[in-house]
Amino acid sequence: MRGIKSKDFQDLPKSKKFTQNFVTHTPNQMAYTYLGLNVRKPIFSDKRTRQALAHLVDVDKMIDVIVLGYAVRAIGPIDPVKKKQFNSDIKPYEFDIEKAKQLLTEAGWKDSDNDGILDNVINGNKVKFEFTYLYNQGNDLRKAVGLLLQEEARKVGITVNVISQDWSIFLESTKQHDFDMYYGAWISTPIPSDHKQIYHTASYNGGSNYTGFGNDETDALIDAIRLELDEDKRAILNKKFQEILHDECSYIFLYHPKEKIAVHNRFTNAEPSVMRPGYRLSGFSISNTQQPSAVN
Repeated sequence: MRGIKSKDFQDLPKSKKFTQNFVTHTPNQMAYTYLGLNVRKPIFSDKRTRQALAHLVDVDKMIDVIVLGYAVRAIGPIDPVKKKQFNSDIKPYEFDIEKAKQLLTEAGWKDSDNDGILDNVINGNKVKFEFTYLYNQGNDLRKAVGLLLQEEARKVGITVNVISQDWSIFLESTKQHDFDMYYGAWISTPIPSDHKQIYHTASYNGGSNYTGFGNDETDALIDAIRLELDEDKRAILNKKFQEILHDECSYIFLYHPKEKIAVHNRFTNAEPSVMRPGYRLSGFSISNTQQPSAVN
């Protein structure tokens, strides 16, 4: 069994019959979740504003309370299992309301009319700091993340409207860049990372660069990474790319989820794996001596 909800997975070991019949595994997934910011919206054009929002996202609380610990913190798109390519020097944006306030002030946000909502003059127009957080309808986890952000943002004078859309409409909204912020996730693989689909400006129209991230420098880096066959040289390029992506903050990286798997003990040699579906099917064998029994 896989894809078990966190609360259910947490409760399963309370059943004696379950523990007699099953073993559980929680391997890391080669995937990451994130909040995507539409950097081509004037409200998010200043990276200090985006960084401030990153400091308002309490990822540790999210992992502990919403996914019940079944995740590890993410700092970028490259999975930590790719040790040579992963930039371990990058520190995640910590939850820090005072740092967020400082960055917002530097970016020109203030409550000029004392109504409790920050405002700024952008492109000659006075705008309130209000935006929409978009998630796919029926996804309670993503809704909970939005509500948590809404609560923290309110404390500094930012209004976050949490809105859901049907899955097909949600996908179209992100593809057409018709959003302010959305909750998303990508699956990765053990093969060398190719960032073009998601992060190259050539992928803004018709690709998966929904946030509008990128410039000539990052495009050149992505192109160089794709062509570089030497692993050591590619690692240098990849680490530089991760630094820029972290600093620009068009993506607020959240966590790498863990698989939640229960394997009946009649199967032997069941090895967990970072690869989907979370275990090595080739290693499975069936024991003839183990008989299944009912599970409460």
